[in-house]
Amino acid sequence: MRPILLLFLLILVASVQAQYPTVTQPVSDFANILSPQEEAALTLMINEIQQNSTVEIAIVTVQNTSGDGRVNYAARVGE
Repeated sequence: MRPILLLFLLILVASVQAQYPTVTQPVSDFANILSPQEEAALTLMINEIQQNSTVEIAIVTVQNTSGDGRVNYAARVGE
């Protein structure tokens, strides 16, 4: 009985883990807090910076980090 309970708990914990969005553009407003104009302006600025340097920039907005710390969440999104 114990192995079955342990397996059930592992499956439950795995399904509750944070889901990380897939970022495909410089600005990903998953929280819907930016206007289309703001998003376009930020995208232009990021593209210009990236064309003139070796810096990589992404702006990602989310409603919450599902209990993950901000730094860890940002690192996971950036993978």
